Amino acid sequence: IKVHLQGTGEYVPPKPPENLNIVMDGNNAVITWDAVTQNTHDQLLTPDYYLVFYNGSSYPDNGMYYYLWDATGLSFTHPLVGLHAEHMFYRVIAYKYYGRGSQDLSALKPGMSEAEVMDILNGYRGIE
Repeated sequence: IKVHLQGTGEYVPPKPPENLNIVMDGNNAVITWDAVTQNTHDQLLTPDYYLVFYNGSSYPDNGMYYYLWDATGLSFTHPLVGLHAEHMFYRVIAYKYYGRGSQDLSALKPGMSEAEVMDILNGYRGIE
């Protein structure tokens, strides 16, 4: 007996981090957030990284966010930002590798757009 099976996988992204908090420590912005423990289907999950993005526009909803850095913990310090930025907005995204695209973050460079970063991490397939 031969049985042919076929299926497709579904990428279920992590939930967004909650309780994003930004505190100025001198000229450094210290960004903290709560740990993500579930995906968007409420299943348990541990992110591989947290990706930190920034936007220096006065109207962040109309602008793009740019890659700043990644973190494995629950905080990131943006050094000396208080010296040169009147406004700064941040977005933190939890990222789970799931065996697709690139797990090596060395291809990510500060200043890349959020779309460019996600294309690299998702293997240029447009998965969000």
